[in-house]
Amino acid sequence: MIQEELSYDCSKLEIESNKLYEQLNNDQRTAFHLIINYVFNKEPNIFFVTGHGGTGKTFPWNTIIAYLRAQRKIVLIVASSGVASLLLPNGRTAHSRFWIPIDVDELSICDIKRGTKLAYLILNTDLIIWDEALMTNKQCFEALDRSLRDINSEKESKLQNVPFGGKVVVLGGDPKQILPVIENGTRAQIINASIFRSYLWKYAKKIYLHENMQLKKLDANKSEYKELNDFNQWILSIGNGNTENNTKSDTNDLSDCITVEIPDDLLIKQADNKIEALVNSTFPDFRSNYSNPDYLKNRAILVTTNEIVDELNEYMLNLVPGNEIEYYSADSISKCIDTCNDANILYPIEYLSSLTANNFPTHKLKLKIGVPIMLLRNLNQSIVLCNGTRLIVTNLGQNVIEAIIITGTHIG
Repeated sequence: MIQEELSYDCSKLEIESNKLYEQLNNDQRTAFHLIINYVFNKEPNIFFVTGHGGTGKTFPWNTIIAYLRAQRKIVLIVASSGVASLLLPNGRTAHSRFWIPIDVDELSICDIKRGTKLAYLILNTDLIIWDEALMTNKQCFEALDRSLRDINSEKESKLQNVPFGGKVVVLGGDPKQILPVIENGTRAQIINASIFRSYLWKYAKKIYLHENMQLKKLDANKSEYKELNDFNQWILSIGNGNTENNTKSDTNDLSDCITVEIPDDLLIKQADNKIEALVNSTFPDFRSNYSNPDYLKNRAILVTTNEIVDELNEYMLNLVPGNEIEYYSADSISKCIDTCNDANILYPIEYLSSLTANNFPTHKLKLKIGVPIMLLRNLNQSIVLCNGTRLIVTNLGQNVIEAIIITGTHIG
């Protein structure tokens, strides 16, 4: 595992890190030098780098990673979701990298034992970067903290009392974006589950990014700049709670919520066929571009329920030429020792086929060659086949689906 983390072309990374460093703004450079100094001095610290959308939180990570790897330092990069991890070089989800339990509580620890390969890798790690950290329950950080203290104190006993076992840990995120998801949770429960309420938070050194790098790339005199700037200001005003035309919600269970009026230019007003209007707005001229990766990777429709997903997918599948092939889920009871003899009578195939659990496709999956698909499971993270990876179907066999990656670091 250590060999894998040191198998980079140092000269190539040094050139890349110099190019990236030249593009950093003042806030990003301050963060870069501060973090790098702590890594080289082997001084333990927790950094929290934050800024609103567009301030370029991911860009400094790439610069730091390239620079340290060029110096043959080991950097472990994780993110709270599979999609966020795709944006980072050799990124992984935090749960898969550190074996954090799925069901955590205040006493949980990671499934990393002393003397294992992963423990040895962690002992030799110089920096841990955790992106989109605010989406994760504080108990995940606390489980990792307990495990790192245990692993590192084997080498030096005093590290048992140092946060994250004396490692330099960098967390990134925007408090205006999503906090941990607590099912049916109140606002207080959600905030209480975030890292702000963890005992680790008092050790975190905050670094703020202010400059919007997306706007900086555009000509200030062009209409595109004005459009993006207006949208940026509107999003910020929502995050700060000071948008115009706010109205208090009358619904009892959402008494502390605000209704925000969405500007007309962000709405699709056609009312005849809503799905057709939505598809035409998001995917103009879809029939001519359905197999074009550049066209598809920049577009997506986000909806609220699985029923609408199925309705939209059915409509768009009909727009793609070619024969439709159907795949079916397993619809029989596992023949284990505990299975009763009447299982087939108690659970008929029709009933099993009708089950639609969260995060699972329906019983029948319809596909055509050229259709874009998204993975719902981590299949092989080393080649970024993980939850959230988008692909285009290139061939359909009886039990095999062949596809080409259109997002992340392994496009094509």
